[in-house]
Amino acid sequence: MKVHELESQIARQGLSPLYLVIGEEPYFRDQALSILRSTGQETCASESSGDSRANDSSQMFHVDVLYGDETDASEILAISEEASFFSLRRLLIIKWADKLSARDGEALIPYFKTPHETTTLVITAPKLDGRTKWVQELKKRATVVECAPVFEGQRAGWVSQRARELGLQLEDSALEMLKDQVAEGLYRTAGELEKLVAFMPKGQRVRAQDVETVRGKPPGISVFDWSEAVARGDQGRALD
Repeated sequence: MKVHELESQIARQGLSPLYLVIGEEPYFRDQALSILRSTGQETCASESSGDSRANDSSQMFHVDVLYGDETDASEILAISEEASFFSLRRLLIIKWADKLSARDGEALIPYFKTPHETTTLVITAPKLDGRTKWVQELKKRATVVECAPVFEGQRAGWVSQRARELGLQLEDSALEMLKDQVAEGLYRTAGELEKLVAFMPKGQRVRAQDVETVRGKPPGISVFDWSEAVARGDQGRALD
């Protein structure tokens, strides 16, 4: 499953108890985690009718983030299986899971088979060793979200689609400049598109010189947080 299919999967089937978010494009990995956070919050809110904790969304949905080079199986299992009196659901994200030892990975196999009913465990990494038993079991049990890089022949299509989602109309010259930038990573190109949203008058087509104007101005924050500044109309923050 690709990242753009994740929201519809959740809408059809609800949050899965186990996800593997894997691939070498960090923009897609972070996008998948952002979707899981937001839809998890929405799911929890819809399930909380009549619950005394429903007035505080932070109590309904609890998010924990661990890192593979700083944690081990015992900590992951303790948090995953913990029954919380303060939240209805828990999202546990393991970043850089490729740093987990094989021993720790194998210790997670029983949990993969019978995950906790109120926990969604998300394992994420650029790559995992598919020869290991725990990774094989994880891929078999988890909902897998592929986060491969955008290849050369797909770059123009990705830029065009993202621009449409943001309400931008690109001239061919602007599309060409942005397409070439994808090779440097999607975060950079996505940031330029987000800055153009704040910079361009509504309905005006984006020209190559407009791309040049915003190019090189660092967003300063994650594009997913940056978009919130755009939504608030905070153009000064967006173009800082």
